Amino acid sequence: MNCSSSTSRTIVNIIQLPLLEPYLYFIPISVLLSGSYQVLNYWQIRNKEYGSVSAASVTSSVLNNGTKISIGFMGILGPLGLILGSLAGQISSVLVLLKQSFSSLFKKGKTDMSNKMRQNAIRYKNFPLVSMPHAFTDAVRELIIISLILYYFGGVTMGIYAFVVRILKLPIGMIGTSMSQVFFQEASEKYANGEDVIPLIKRTLLPLIKIGLPVLVLFMYFADDLITMAFSEKWVAAGIYARILAPWLFFNFLISPITQVPNIVGKQREVFLLSLLGFGSSLCTIVVGHSLFVLPEDTIMLFSIVQSFYLFFVILWIVKIAQRKA
Repeated sequence: MNCSSSTSRTIVNIIQLPLLEPYLYFIPISVLLSGSYQVLNYWQIRNKEYGSVSAASVTSSVLNNGTKISIGFMGILGPLGLILGSLAGQISSVLVLLKQSFSSLFKKGKTDMSNKMRQNAIRYKNFPLVSMPHAFTDAVRELIIISLILYYFGGVTMGIYAFVVRILKLPIGMIGTSMSQVFFQEASEKYANGEDVIPLIKRTLLPLIKIGLPVLVLFMYFADDLITMAFSEKWVAAGIYARILAPWLFFNFLISPITQVPNIVGKQREVFLLSLLGFGSSLCTIVVGHSLFVLPEDTIMLFSIVQSFYLFFVILWIVKIAQRKA
């Protein structure tokens, strides 16, 4: 307990937000639930149980947002209500997937399962050795970016940035996650069978471009009006940030379903190095932007431009490595 208290105080001192200390103890619980969900989710995708995956996603969304809205209307618990809502969504999704996957997980004999797990552990050793630190850096990336924005530009700018990213990434996550689940299963089978996965990548990306481009143009010109219409005039600054960040979020939208291609073709190390490059470039743009510009909006624009080019390059790289096996 003393160790966890010391760690929470250290984090609070770094981000300079002492009010967050009581809530940091929920992070390990959330990480455990998130990891459990990922394991069960991939197992169900492997068995083509897309119905249970969708059911878990819907249940999580309903309980997550329902709990937050209910507690908000009752006016109790404050920030703790948001955390409990998120945990309720995570717990429900894990329980739904666990119930659906229980029989398939234990339908084989223990000896067969143990031997299979040992063989797969050797065959796919790069997944824990490389993908684990990759997942960790992805997890802390947004926290560090937000902390830098807080340090250089203050709480108001940080709050607006975090609000816009959260609101705009919600539909991206919903569409991207559902498409990536189907893409991962189909692409894995095709690659394992020696088939060309490029047509599948094209069939995945083209609809996303057709959907995303009109939305991108709409936000580039009318984000201010859309945000103020949805959240009142007080959020006009969020509209400006949404317009600035729209290109970056557009490329996030495009790349989300095909991010598993490097894992499929055995390029975990390379994609990890690429993610570190993206991480480093995002931090550098904020630091350099702060030294070059007066307005935080200019730094956010530099960040959006650099990250858009980075994601475009990653998409081209993914297409290239997918071509190596026909």
